[in-house]
Amino acid sequence: MPPDIWRRPRPGLADRWAYATCSKEWTGDGYLRKAGQAYAIAIALPAAAVLLLADWIVERPSRLAAATVLIALLAQFPPLSWLI
Repeated sequence: MPPDIWRRPRPGLADRWAYATCSKEWTGDGYLRKAGQAYAIAIALPAAAVLLLADWIVERPSRLAAATVLIALLAQFPPLSWLI
């Protein structure tokens, strides 16, 4: 069953890290817990941070407009244009 995203907020990055380090899913400090922490550091937390930031930007039209203007301005500078 997928999470109820309409009524319940998604957990923050600190909650996700706490789940990776202290979850009862894996007991002890064995290989599976270390693999879960490596996954959290390398994939889950960076992806969640980028998507939470994108969610925050598109939440308000003014933020989206400001981000669009900022990206358009940064694209005009040759050292930064390759990022966009």
